[in-house]
Amino acid sequence: MGCHRTRNIHLQQGNPGNPTPHLQNPNDDYSLSDNAIYSLYKDAEGGIWIGSYFGGIDYYPTQYATFEKYYPIIGQNSLSGKVVREFCEDEDGNLWIGTEDGGLNKFNPKTKEFSPCPLAGLHYNVHALSMDNHTLWIGTYSKGLYSLDLKTHRSRHYLMGHAENTLNDNNIYSMCRTSAGQLYIGTTTGLNLYNHETNDFTRIHKMDGIFVFNILEDSKGNIWFATYNSGIFKYNPRNNSWKNYVSTPGVPHGLPYNKVISIYEDSKQRLWFTMLGRGFCSFNQDTEEFTTYDSSQGLANDVIYKIVEANNDILWLTSNKGLIRFDLKTKTSNIYADNNGLLTNQFNYSSGIKSKDGTIYFGCINGFIAFKPESFTENTYFPPVAITDFLLFNKSADIGTKDSPLSQSVTYTREINLKYNQNSFAFRFAALCYAAPEENYLSYTLKGFDKEWYSTTKSSTASYTNLKPGDYTFCVKTANAKGEWSNDIKSIHIHIAPPFWKSPWAYLLYFILSAAGIGYIFYRFRKQITDKQRRQLEILEAEKEKEIYHAKIDFFTNIAHEIRTPLTLIKGPLENILHKENIDRNTIRENLDVMERNTLRLLDLTNQLLDFRKTETKGFRLNFMDCNISQLIRDTYIRFNPAAQQNGLKFQTDLPEQDFNAPVDKEALTKILSNLFNNAVKYATSSIHVSLIPPCGMKEPGYFSIMVSNDGHPIPHDMQEKIFQPFVQIKQTSGGQRTAGTGIGLPLARSLAELHKGKLYLKDREEICFCVELPVDQEKAIQLQKDSTISQTGNMQTVIRQHSTNICILVVEDDPEMQNFICAQLETVYCVIRASNGKEALQVLSEKTISLIVSDVMMPEMDGFELCHTLKTDIEHSHIPIILLTAKVTMQSKIEGIELGADDYIEKPFSTEYLLARIANLLSNQDKLRHAFTSSPFVNAKTIALSKADENFLDKLIEVIQKNISEPDFNVDILAEKMNMSRSSLHRKIKGIAQITPNEFIQLERLKMAAQLIQSGEYRINEVCYIVGFNSSSYFAKCFQKQFGVLPKDFCKNGS
Repeated sequence: MGCHRTRNIHLQQGNPGNPTPHLQNPNDDYSLSDNAIYSLYKDAEGGIWIGSYFGGIDYYPTQYATFEKYYPIIGQNSLSGKVVREFCEDEDGNLWIGTEDGGLNKFNPKTKEFSPCPLAGLHYNVHALSMDNHTLWIGTYSKGLYSLDLKTHRSRHYLMGHAENTLNDNNIYSMCRTSAGQLYIGTTTGLNLYNHETNDFTRIHKMDGIFVFNILEDSKGNIWFATYNSGIFKYNPRNNSWKNYVSTPGVPHGLPYNKVISIYEDSKQRLWFTMLGRGFCSFNQDTEEFTTYDSSQGLANDVIYKIVEANNDILWLTSNKGLIRFDLKTKTSNIYADNNGLLTNQFNYSSGIKSKDGTIYFGCINGFIAFKPESFTENTYFPPVAITDFLLFNKSADIGTKDSPLSQSVTYTREINLKYNQNSFAFRFAALCYAAPEENYLSYTLKGFDKEWYSTTKSSTASYTNLKPGDYTFCVKTANAKGEWSNDIKSIHIHIAPPFWKSPWAYLLYFILSAAGIGYIFYRFRKQITDKQRRQLEILEAEKEKEIYHAKIDFFTNIAHEIRTPLTLIKGPLENILHKENIDRNTIRENLDVMERNTLRLLDLTNQLLDFRKTETKGFRLNFMDCNISQLIRDTYIRFNPAAQQNGLKFQTDLPEQDFNAPVDKEALTKILSNLFNNAVKYATSSIHVSLIPPCGMKEPGYFSIMVSNDGHPIPHDMQEKIFQPFVQIKQTSGGQRTAGTGIGLPLARSLAELHKGKLYLKDREEICFCVELPVDQEKAIQLQKDSTISQTGNMQTVIRQHSTNICILVVEDDPEMQNFICAQLETVYCVIRASNGKEALQVLSEKTISLIVSDVMMPEMDGFELCHTLKTDIEHSHIPIILLTAKVTMQSKIEGIELGADDYIEKPFSTEYLLARIANLLSNQDKLRHAFTSSPFVNAKTIALSKADENFLDKLIEVIQKNISEPDFNVDILAEKMNMSRSSLHRKIKGIAQITPNEFIQLERLKMAAQLIQSGEYRINEVCYIVGFNSSSYFAKCFQKQFGVLPKDFCKNGS
């Protein structure tokens, strides 16, 4: 047969030796539905499933809480009414039970049998019972009060009357017999006291008009009255005092609610009150404070009908939602409902009692229940959870259909993939517990969206709408009856794909487009700003060009003026000599002296222009050597003192008593002093003063200063910095005197000072005072012997060396007469080789070892500029000094020659003595730099480099040697291979730069490295010997002494 229904049944447990039969009873809703049983099944929870032929399926759950149920059953010994209101236990242990619809019942707890009421005519609606010795008082609703003698079965009936000694109302709701034997009767309109002697009543007027719902005498003899709407009254019989406790808003520990239903005193003499709302409360008689327990503290319901105490501070409370077990120690509660074996969840007002044997009885609207709490067992079973359905837009998703995300039942699905437009869905889920499904607590969350777990009961649905694309995990778990959550979590992973316009490729495209847009906007914005700045810059440049143009015009005008005077003084004497026939020798000599002085004056002017150009193009290189600064000032003073005396000026110097030495470029410092002295002579009115201040007198340590001051007219404040700019001159002095000059002297002097890492500035004084501050130490100073000096470029007193066959000079000149003239002058001193153009010169250089080249600029096939550039960029010939001779006297041609790397530039016509002096000076300087490099262990190889190409070559050469310095077998062949040069080319190059062979250069670098290691003090001399590639310490000491003039051990002592 088909399954018609599924219902829970409750069977009484039989004795193991005497099985109890369970049959169908049509009048009993809790019996089997049919006696024809066809199948039985025990589930995981321990419940029994019973299949019958006609009655469908019955379910007998595991009984964790054993409640005995008593309710009316037609045709059987049972309760006479359903709505149980009052319990009362007599001396024999029988329970008298008052119902609101079936009168009075007598129940024998031992035999479980009910006896009919012995009082005939008793009203069916009983609301109150009280035992007075062997008399049972019975209060009814609307029919007054009855008394029944349980021994004689004689009864009396009392009704409301108008007399003062009668009942004030027929609606009896509560009664209480006190320890003093007094019987209080509460009605809906007041309170009455029964008089045993006179068998009448005394009305308590204090309570007139008050609905007395419950009465209790406490252990101290006080009588408490619970009223329906007037709070609680306390009566003290000893002093006949009354006190009323009512609910007052704003009082934290007052009575929470005025509708009080029942009163209870526990075993610890604590008073408890239940209310028709706001839960229940305890009362402390010492502090007269109430403590409330309600739903805000976790109580299952706020309507509490009755309190009965069990053992160990456990209170049992009845409500309209079931039976509540409340633990006073932990302040926690559990609720039992009809699915736990109760008749119903709705209990009755003030209906409950604990019998002498510990059984607790509670009345409800379908009968009453009886139980012993100690017989309960704990339900720790975790029901399994199942996801039962998956809904898309409130419709169950089909399985296996087109566009359906499910390929099988959602119960067995672990992952669901959804489209971007399927982002609203729901899950249905349930806990698989059939004994008490109302107690199935579930908790769920959607990871990736929810921030917490959400709790629910029974079967439930979790809905989510408009979720963003991404990954989510739906999780659900269950709890047992104790409220403990299971660790077994059911989960499903959900992936919502983004729409194509939100895919990674789309975002990449958006990024590219956005970047392009931003880039374009930035480009346009930047272009606008750039265009604006360019326009402003063009305006500024135009103004600057105009200013520079005027400055250049002034400069060229001044230069022309400077040149015109010496040219006049050259041309005039020359005409005298040429046109006068009778002229004596003395007159010729005087004219030639004038011509020579003015020729030198023009040469100085030209050299100054070239030096300025060099500093502007960063082509001016300084060689710092220890120099007597005091003597240099004296020498310069001697040159300018005659001009000062001629102008009527008093020229004084203030120098330290002891000569002061410092590393400077002597030629550069001479130019600085010459410019400053020349300015002083031009601008001074009556006096010039020069002073040298050594470092001890300086505010800034590490510097010395030279101050040149004169009493000329002060320089305007706005021009004090501008005078150091090229081509800038003061047009008119304050005295109306116009000064002549080129406008490049001071800029050149400042540039040379800055190349010394110093400064030149105008002091803010009343007189004109220029100050030069230079450092006392330079990083790359060349240390020479004290008696050795390097000749200056313009010193015509340079001693021309005697003929030496190892110095060979190449003369490159296309004009045969000029070539013969130059060679004739040079052959008296040097070995000379000739070439007619640049190509022939290169051929000669490939065959001969040349020490210096004198070349014309204007030549066929390859001119002097091209030859200079070719040689200075060729690593094999870049070390050879070059002197250019030319008739091109333009500034640009001179600049071009210097920039191409020429070591000197001599204009035609030139003095042969001057040419010889320049050649001797270049060769002498080279020799002295080479000597300093080879004799001093700490002089860097870069000091002997004549060009950038030489510096690069030496850097690479020293790097290769230092990498292989510890190898004793490292030789010239290995060095040539690593330098990518032939052995002969390497030999010629090193010989040309350092005047030593490659083997000697390798040994020199080994010894220099040894000197550095010895000075560091980190190694012993024997260790240093092997580190730098010597196999014999004695040979190492011999070589070291030969090279540096001191043994390694003595060098170590001096170094330390």
